[in-house]
Amino acid sequence: MISWNGAKNAVRQRLNDNVILTFIISLIILNWKPLYYLFFFDGDQAKKIKYIESELSNDTICNFLIAIGITFFYGLVYPFILILFNGIKNKYLIKEEENRKDLLDIIEESNKSEFKAELAKTGTKTIDQLENKIEEKEKRIKELEEKIVGLNLDSQINSKEYEKTISELKSSNSIYTKKINDLERENNTLKQNKLKVESYVNSYYGILQKIYNLISFDYQGNISFIYNHYFNSILNNEFNKEYYNRILESEEFEIIFKDYAEQNTDSIHKFNFEGIVPTYRQKLENELKINNENFESSNFSKILFLFRLKWLKENFETIERELAELNKPV
Repeated sequence: MISWNGAKNAVRQRLNDNVILTFIISLIILNWKPLYYLFFFDGDQAKKIKYIESELSNDTICNFLIAIGITFFYGLVYPFILILFNGIKNKYLIKEEENRKDLLDIIEESNKSEFKAELAKTGTKTIDQLENKIEEKEKRIKELEEKIVGLNLDSQINSKEYEKTISELKSSNSIYTKKINDLERENNTLKQNKLKVESYVNSYYGILQKIYNLISFDYQGNISFIYNHYFNSILNNEFNKEYYNRILESEEFEIIFKDYAEQNTDSIHKFNFEGIVPTYRQKLENELKINNENFESSNFSKILFLFRLKWLKENFETIERELAELNKPV
């Protein structure tokens, strides 16, 4: 309806403003020969008038009708042709835009598939390595448990023998007092060694529990690879990068985040980091002077997710250091 009204307005405007001008220009173009003879031919005036009358008598009606036809076409038909052309052009542009969006969607899906395949490949390799380490540590734990049992038996036997010897020495002669003290020190040393072995085994159990919790994380795989990928992806946005650096410099946020994370280490695979948003967002917004009109929860969640990966990466590195320490001789 809007297009037809526009065409009517265009027709009305041309009829009011340009119809006479179009008609006059058409007549001038169609009767150029008589006009040329009239203004530019240097000859007898009688011949000039006779030629002009001859030209006008032969073509006047025809040229007049042609001029009217041109004026009619330009004033009435041309606007509709222009509307038709614009309509076809707009349809072509819309179709071209749809094709471009379809192509971008296909490229995006292809990139996602490649990333998932690469992530699965690296994740499987890392999990296999951790499982092999777990098996090795379990074997080591069994050996230590057997050693503890042996130490307990030896300790019980030695304790009884030491007590008997001490009793005999005390009852027989005070000369053996020094030897009794030495035997007591040896007994205490055995007990301390037993406690060290038990502490060693408990440390192994604690590290294994941390490993089980961390490898049950939803994005199983190479944490360094995942962290670097999301670090570049999320901080590619200048807005996210600015507030990531602000949060990183905020001591209050660091305390909040670490306390929240450490209290949930036993259920890391169920860890809801989004719970930080409603609890601490207002306080952090006031402290960091965040513009509420430009700041969205989705941006804040992405930044929290990046800190979550950073926390996991640091914990993996801590576990590796603990394992290296435990591999040293007791």
